Amino acid sequence: MTIWKALIPIRSGSKSIPDKNIKLFCDKPLFYWATQAAVDSGIFNGGVYVASDSEHYLDLVKEWTPQAIPLQRAPYTATDDASSESVMSWFLNNHSCDVISLVQATTPTVTSSDFLNAKILFENESADSLVTAVPFHRFLWSASGNALNYDPRNRPRRQDMQPQFLENGSFYFTNTVLFKEQQCRLGGKISVYEMSEDTMIEIDEPIDWKNAERVFLKRKSVVNSAKRPSVIIVDVDGTLTDGGMYYDKDGELIKKFNTRDGSALAQLKEMGLTILVCTGENSPAVNARLKKLEINEYLHGITDKVEAINEWLDNNDFSWNDVLYVGDEYNDFSAIQRAAFSVCPSDSHPSVKNIASYIAPSKGGDGVIRDVLFWVKRNFS
Repeated sequence: MTIWKALIPIRSGSKSIPDKNIKLFCDKPLFYWATQAAVDSGIFNGGVYVASDSEHYLDLVKEWTPQAIPLQRAPYTATDDASSESVMSWFLNNHSCDVISLVQATTPTVTSSDFLNAKILFENESADSLVTAVPFHRFLWSASGNALNYDPRNRPRRQDMQPQFLENGSFYFTNTVLFKEQQCRLGGKISVYEMSEDTMIEIDEPIDWKNAERVFLKRKSVVNSAKRPSVIIVDVDGTLTDGGMYYDKDGELIKKFNTRDGSALAQLKEMGLTILVCTGENSPAVNARLKKLEINEYLHGITDKVEAINEWLDNNDFSWNDVLYVGDEYNDFSAIQRAAFSVCPSDSHPSVKNIASYIAPSKGGDGVIRDVLFWVKRNFS
């Protein structure tokens, strides 16, 4: 098994903004946002470590992000001149792993989905390291008057420019064997994980702080200003189950469900959300499971999910604007496109991942609805 660990260095000696890393940013310490996103992503099976030279800082880590691991860092890694590579090297001398992620506490816009999607990219491309970046469509010039990235005599249109990216410093992935050889966070085959332009937040001077908070709150308001979903529509195979085909000794098809999903569905119902299960199959196992969970809204044997859901929504005075859809396969694609929000398991079809509001850390049948519960609470509490 590949061991992934996250390292978030926060030192106490910030000069331009004293105690920057623990200063309240949108009502929480600045380090909280990136740290909690790393924890919530679920990809760091070796732990999320927050390393500081200050006992006070580490006490705040324990208070605000109790699932993270506070770590007293060596003094020489926390000086004004110390590089991030120095703290990475020190960390790896004491903590073994296969992949290390350097996460910048000063980039609060990172989300748990960013970490998860970046890991998928990193693994799919068999990369040695990964950098986060934002799309860049500007013409660059040197101080001496030389064009750096285009020919002024053949000035390209913006849409014709070759893709370029500007490093935003949010987080990095590095194969630890490569790092120990090169002592650099980037090298070998490098993947570029694209993030939106509004993640390009830099907090270096006091004037940056309020500007960064405005940008951050604007990003959060996209979800927070939206109405909480009233209906959660859930697929079965590959979502509530792992999609496997299992048979008993008599040759009857059986399905494997996760008890964590049952508990999460009960909590979502207690929060006032209506649960609708929609599947193309007619399965006695599913019937029995839903009966035990006291879920009465159940569409089965469905060949056209959108048509069936449209009719159900009309009959129950709901619309697609009220829906959070949970599915994993291409036959869920059209429903996901129509729903106000959508969540998919981490092992979903690539087309579904590309449009889902949130990619859950769990695979199908491994507690996806629990991830949905956490996502709803986090964004609509």
